[in-house]
Amino acid sequence: MRLPTRRLEAIAGPAAPRAGRAGGFTLIETAIAMLVIMVALLGLASLFVYGIGYNSAAHVRTIAMALAQERMEALRQGAFDEVLASNEPDAESAGYHFAVSTAVVTSGNLRKVTITVTPKAGSAWARQPVTLVTQRAGTGLGTFYQ
Repeated sequence: MRLPTRRLEAIAGPAAPRAGRAGGFTLIETAIAMLVIMVALLGLASLFVYGIGYNSAAHVRTIAMALAQERMEALRQGAFDEVLASNEPDAESAGYHFAVSTAVVTSGNLRKVTITVTPKAGSAWARQPVTLVTQRAGTGLGTFYQ
């Protein structure tokens, strides 16, 4: 038994053209599409490289800040007379090397303490110094006491 042609077209869709150009992509169209995708992916790859660089620099600066806070807390726990200026050219923390300097300015019964931690490695942005400043007063009476 033979089915009518209209019924076959309704089930399978219209018949493909037999003569002329076949549908699909040519090799040139595929190569151009791949080139466009490759340029876009290279742009994304460069963003990843910058992101990783800045992330590692931020990690170094975070360790420098933690080292500065650790030194500041050590000076706060000691006696007022033990707060002295110092310079440590090579301090190590978490496998990184830093230069740590402590400056103390005394004004009567008040000392202004500045701790500067400078990373020794990393990108130019990561080698910027981290500075903490605090003031410490002695236990005696201040200059404004009357």
